[in-house]
Amino acid sequence: MQFGVSYYPELVPENEWAGDLDAMKENGFTVVRCAEFAWGAFELREGVYTFDWLDRFIARAASRGISVILGTPTAAVPQWMLASHPDIAVEMRDATRLPAGERRLACVNNPVYRHFSGQIAAQMAARYGQNPAVIGWQIDNELIGPEYWNLFECHCPSCRFLFREWLKKRYASLDELNRAWFLDFWSGSFGDWGEVGTPRCHRAVKGHVIDFFRFYSDSQVEYIKLQYAVLKGAVSKTQFVSHNSTGIFDRGINHRDYARALDVTGWDAYCGAASAGHCMEHPFTAAGHDLFRSALMKPFWVFETNTDDVLTAAQIAAMRAHGAKGVIFWHWRRHRGNVEQTGAALANYAGKPNKKRLAIIRDAAERLRCLPDLPAQFVKRPAAIFNCPDNVRAVHREAKRPIPRNDAFHLDAFARGYFPAWRHGVGMDVLQPGDDPAGYKLAVLPGLHCLDAKHADALANFVRNGGTLLFIAKTAHCDTHAVFYPTPGGPLAELFGFHFEDDEPNRPPCVVRMNGGADVYPVENPYEVVVNSSAEVLGVFEGGDADGRPAVLRNTFGAGQIFYIAARNNGLICEIMKTAFTAAGIAWHENPYEDVAVIPDLSDASKIWLVNHGNEPRNLLGCEVGARGFAVASFT
Repeated sequence: MQFGVSYYPELVPENEWAGDLDAMKENGFTVVRCAEFAWGAFELREGVYTFDWLDRFIARAASRGISVILGTPTAAVPQWMLASHPDIAVEMRDATRLPAGERRLACVNNPVYRHFSGQIAAQMAARYGQNPAVIGWQIDNELIGPEYWNLFECHCPSCRFLFREWLKKRYASLDELNRAWFLDFWSGSFGDWGEVGTPRCHRAVKGHVIDFFRFYSDSQVEYIKLQYAVLKGAVSKTQFVSHNSTGIFDRGINHRDYARALDVTGWDAYCGAASAGHCMEHPFTAAGHDLFRSALMKPFWVFETNTDDVLTAAQIAAMRAHGAKGVIFWHWRRHRGNVEQTGAALANYAGKPNKKRLAIIRDAAERLRCLPDLPAQFVKRPAAIFNCPDNVRAVHREAKRPIPRNDAFHLDAFARGYFPAWRHGVGMDVLQPGDDPAGYKLAVLPGLHCLDAKHADALANFVRNGGTLLFIAKTAHCDTHAVFYPTPGGPLAELFGFHFEDDEPNRPPCVVRMNGGADVYPVENPYEVVVNSSAEVLGVFEGGDADGRPAVLRNTFGAGQIFYIAARNNGLICEIMKTAFTAAGIAWHENPYEDVAVIPDLSDASKIWLVNHGNEPRNLLGCEVGARGFAVASFT
């Protein structure tokens, strides 16, 4: 496993580079990541390139045995480009342009910006594509759309034209589009393709908004492919090309599409403090690791992660346990001016190392480097969980940035549905609706409120052939244009053995009692009222307008079975998922601690990782795990 650090030589006096590089080497770093914001330092005036300073930096790093990952610097456009071509800036809904002074302000669909992006990538590839010190490339930086704007979108002429062309490929006719978006309401139907624009109105039809977000996500993939083609045509086969994704779950961006356009997947794995009460922050980060591992079923890179006081050995170990082949910490030295002058760095303004933070990294790295290499290709985990960007897109206009999880059925249910596997030692891959879950023992569909009917057949076949599906409310109330089905759950009705009574959005709090016993779980919105026909009832609601109605059900279908949880409570979901693990023939481990992850090793079935994110030592599976630490245990 490789460990590295981000560094910005263009911001540090050249006579101080050697001291910084020496300190990196002394602390065990073997990789430095740089240049992702250096366009202005490379091309201060159009067509006049200055790479000498980077040549010298790479040579000094190489002389110390430190390899380099270069970023194409297209996330921060130079001033000459914006002054000469102001139309490259993102056009917001009110027809104003994003002003100078921010990164990620250029529209990826603007032809001028795309031209210059390809040109700077070509210049760098020609200069460093055969340099043995350069081991890889990072295309751009954190492609999430406009930085610090509520939504990732642009309404410029290029986007309006290309969006219409995208729609023409997706829909056979305008009539089909009008039906899909339900446009007869408020006389919204289009009679000519030229009438179709981008959704500027804050109350724009949801189908319009969802399709536009799909288009913009696809546009960013095309932008990645543009630079990828430039680089791959010039660089050594030993140099990988990747990207560091961010905004993984809360933006409605399809990061798996990003990953599949590249050689290696990568992302920014920043982790905050654990959420109060149920420690969801660390499982959410772990789910991000699983998403990028699952995208190519290969080891991935973490291109940025914490160097602040959140940093722990447990956090570092979790990356390796989920399949990371390399970790880059952000960043070495604090910036002396401008923005991002946070305390998140491994050295202060003068380059003095932070001994406490470096000791955490060094100690964890020494232990992790002793482990066998990860396999080049992974096999499927026993379970899978579905992540759906469309379900995030469906609520994005109404939500703040980032979307609070309780504003999105899917994000909240996804976190809750992943947590039991994280806690009880069940490996999970991350799929998307439309993927065939064949080959998995268990698949979890968490809060897929929007679900396309065409995806139902693969799910039904999975259960019919012996698989186990677990659903968490709400499921298939509408299609992926946010148009409601006549009957909620309609595409999956044959699986359930019950039907939904209605889709009442506001219900009073109540509790779920399991099997008439003493286990009681309080629940709030959203929960569903169902009418049972043939399913086995495992738990019922008590109180409120759902009193006495089924809350947890199990139904057999073909050779398989489904579990349905019509409400949300972490304890309830954990208990039902453990039942589902057993029913699916998946081994799991009892774990009383909400802050300890149990992760099956990716290459050795006899080993398991115990990752303690808590502030107290824990004893689990006969192994003592220190606070904020980890252990790799053997078991039979």
